[in-house]
Amino acid sequence: KKVFLKRIKMIAVIRDYFAEKGFIEVETPALQTIYGGANARPFVTHINAWDMKMYLSISPELFLKRLLVGGFEKVFTICKNFRNEDVDPTHNPEFTMLEIYQAYVDYEQMMVYLEEVYEKCALALHDSTMIKCLHKGKEVAVNFKAPWKRMTMLESIKKFAKIDAANMDVKELKKIIDKNKFEYEGKLTWGKAIPILFEEMVEDQLVQPIHITD
Repeated sequence: KKVFLKRIKMIAVIRDYFAEKGFIEVETPALQTIYGGANARPFVTHINAWDMKMYLSISPELFLKRLLVGGFEKVFTICKNFRNEDVDPTHNPEFTMLEIYQAYVDYEQMMVYLEEVYEKCALALHDSTMIKCLHKGKEVAVNFKAPWKRMTMLESIKKFAKIDAANMDVKELKKIIDKNKFEYEGKLTWGKAIPILFEEMVEDQLVQPIHITD
């Protein structure tokens, strides 16, 4: 019950925050004739009235972008998404997503919104930005106070994996990936190798909130 009540409070804080910033909340269709906005497998269904094949939404992105083009310059939605894929501790076939879009700004502004709304939620739910949680079986104190650290993907690989990928070609990166038996599909390119190294050698070392860019 405590978890559910916290969730309700958190969503209220999120709504209030974006309302204060001049955003309007919208709804997007859950049933779509063409799915898109993410790289995911959809659930397929059928509408009897029109004898039409439909898909459950994997993302609200395309509809939110249409609203931007239509003159709604600050929009957000808190919606259900459905992805017909694997289940693990961080993925579920049906989940709730917050997605926001604003015209005429870049990811720098989006990072500010993200860290500020996290800070506000932490304070509302815990009266502190410092929250204790488990990481690899050990209790750690995670601090959600804004602003958060920013680091490029290449900088993070150099710091946490001790690999200077920026100064390596694809052959050198492939040796590291093959040696560690990291899986990938298709031909390995430099651009594909970088996120593989990040996901396999860096991600689980990121404990404190951080923006990974570029």
